[in-house]
Formats: sequence, structure tokens, C-alpha cells
Amino acid sequence: MGRKVFLSFLGTGDYKNCNYYFDNQKIDNIIYIQEAVLRIFCKDWYKSDAGFVLTSSDAKNKHWQNLKNGLQDLPFSVEHVDIPTGSCENEIWDIFQTIIDIIKEDDEILIDITHGFRLMPVILSSAISYLESIKKVKIIGIYYGAFETLGTQSEVEKMPVEERNAPIFDLTPTFTIQKWAKAAEIFEETGSVKQIRNLSLIEVSSILKETKGKNQEAQKIKKVVSELYKFVNEIEACRSKETVTKNFQQLKTEINDLKELGVVKPLEGILEKIHKNVSNFQNDIFENSFAIIKWCISYGLVQQAYTFLSETVITFFTKLDYGFDKIWDRDIREKVSYSINSYFKDGANEENISNIKNSINWLSGTDKDEFYNKMDLLKKYRNDMNHCGYREDSLDYKKLTEKIKELNQYFYKILCKGE
Repeated sequence: MGRKVFLSFLGTGDYKNCNYYFDNQKIDNIIYIQEAVLRIFCKDWYKSDAGFVLTSSDAKNKHWQNLKNGLQDLPFSVEHVDIPTGSCENEIWDIFQTIIDIIKEDDEILIDITHGFRLMPVILSSAISYLESIKKVKIIGIYYGAFETLGTQSEVEKMPVEERNAPIFDLTPTFTIQKWAKAAEIFEETGSVKQIRNLSLIEVSSILKETKGKNQEAQKIKKVVSELYKFVNEIEACRSKETVTKNFQQLKTEINDLKELGVVKPLEGILEKIHKNVSNFQNDIFENSFAIIKWCISYGLVQQAYTFLSETVITFFTKLDYGFDKIWDRDIREKVSYSINSYFKDGANEENISNIKNSINWLSGTDKDEFYNKMDLLKKYRNDMNHCGYREDSLDYKKLTEKIKELNQYFYKILCKGE
């Protein structure tokens, strides 16, 4: 477990004494918001924890010593850190790197964003997002001292100090919104719903805890996002039984229902996108198989796409001659695959076609040479993928992606559309 770390910026403003409060806690007659935040939220921290106040040289000269004097009795040290003003790109990168350098692996960070130039929270937000991935840090709070709620500077100066009660706002949810944006981006690029599921479960867990699991809307969210997560993992693991036979009409209805609930606001737009992406799925095994292949191609799961397409072709012929109930029978699938290949290589002798007569009848209505050529290419490219390119004529990733698109289009037209 890492340290707890306080981060703040200190500006050059003419700060006035006031009373900062959060809920029922108040720190009276202080100048610096940093002291209020530290005394309210960090009072139980340990010596091993740390605080850092980032300042320009002007801010340091004007305020740091006074602030430091008010923090001497804290159980941990609060240090000053020099940063530039951020007036150019190089200085922005310097500030970013400074934040990265002072934070350690697994730190839990509490942030005050009240003072400093307005660009500082933007830089800090970017740095923290970066640190979440690189150093696995955790944000435990983001706070803002709303001194401006008291009025203008001249109005405040006329107030007695005991009336200058300024609230501290909890802005932690703004960072959660960034996480949602990142989760949406990851889904858009990779198809992964892991982050979406995790964030949704965090949001609904507090609701379920408060209601002892009785909130129906929260239960629905938990069910659907968990189901989506399982579905995507099953695609990545090439689990056909769990994917191609799924009741997608029910799933689409559940997603639509969730959009109307509004319990988790950031989830609504993401669900709209997910609903669009599953709109091609039907309650038909072959339509679903090709929809899954299209999904795999869209999200760069090329090897999975080849595997699903190869097995879908065998499923088609197995169903023709043995019925739907036998499409999961490994021995029958291998027999059908062997017989189809023998038919194309050796012709329609009785030994080859005795167990696939419906398939042979179906093939008689196609361009058999073209069909065999496509099957041969599919087998060749799938083997190229599965054997990691250990062959003299292996294709690169770009070519393999192009070829699976072509093969998927061909087999979809001929198997599903009869073209």
C-alpha cells in the first residue's frame, strides 16, 4: 500500500482570512485553503505520508513561508516544490514531469485545486490520469475552496471574519467523469467493456449498500453490464456456444431500458453506442456468427475472426446433414469437415458423400471451384495465424486483416443470403 499524498498549487493572489467549512467541519480564521483541506481531510494521516505545494518563484516568495508556519503541527511533512508558470509548452511539460516525479507507485492522492493559474488543474488532471495507468495511483479526493461565494474582494474586506464562511466543494466526481470518458474511448477502440463494467459496479454498489440490495434499477445495471462483460470475454476466448445462441433481442431490450433509467448518467451515452454495436445481432445462429466475426474485425481481433469464420462454415454443413442439435458434437464436426475436404479433392464417390448428402446437394448450386478456393484460403490463413507465422509464405498483420474481410463477405453472402 502506498503513501497518502496531498497535492496543491499556491498562487500569488491577495488571499484573505475566512472560515472554510465542509459539511459540519469548519476551520476558522485562516488565510490558506491548503491548511483547511489538510486539517479536515488529512488529520489522521501518518508520518510516512506526504504533502507537496507547487508554486512559481513569485508565489513562493509571497506566500510559502506563511503557509508553512501554519502547518508545523501536522503529523507529516508538507514540502514546497518549484514549478514554472506554464507560459509555454516546455514549461507545461516541466510541470507535468514534476508531478510525475514526486508521486510514487500506489500512492493515494488528495488534491486541492483552489489556487494557481487556471491551467494548473488541467495539467494536474492529465498527470493524474497518466499516473493511474503508469504508477497505479488512486485519487481519494479533489477539493476546491469556494472563497468567491462570499462576494467581491472589496465586499469580503467589509465583512467581519466570523461571517466569512466559504464552502469547500468536493470535485472528486469530475475525475470520475474523466474515467468514464476513458472507458468509452477504450470501448470505441477495442470493444472492451471491462472499465465500463468496473465503473458501473462502483456507482451502483453504494446504492445497493444503502438499500440492502433492494434497488431494482441498480440491480438491472449490475446484471446488464456484467452480462456485456461476459459476452465480450466469450468472443475474445472464441466461445461459440455462449455467443452465437445468445438471446440478443432480450439483451437489446435490457440495454434500452437502462438508457431510460438515468441512475448512472455517464453510462447512458455509452449504452447508446453499445446498443448500436449489437444491433446486427439477431436470434439466428448464422447471422450472429457473422455479426461476431464483424465485431472481431472491427476491434482488431483478427485471429478470433478467422477461428469463428472457419467454425461457422463447418457448423453450416453439420446443421445441413445432422441438424442443429449436433453442431456441438466434435466427432461429427470432424467427420463433416473431412468429408467436405475429401469431396473437393477426390470427387463425389460414395465413401466421401454418404454422410453429407444434403451438403453435396447444397454445393451443387454454387460455383464449387470458387467455394473450394475460399475454403482453402481460409484454412491457410487460419493456420498462418495459429502457427504464429512460422512458414515461408506467411502474411503480415495488414494482409491477414484484409483477407479476413474479403472471406467474411464472401461466406456471409453465400451461406446467409444464398447469393
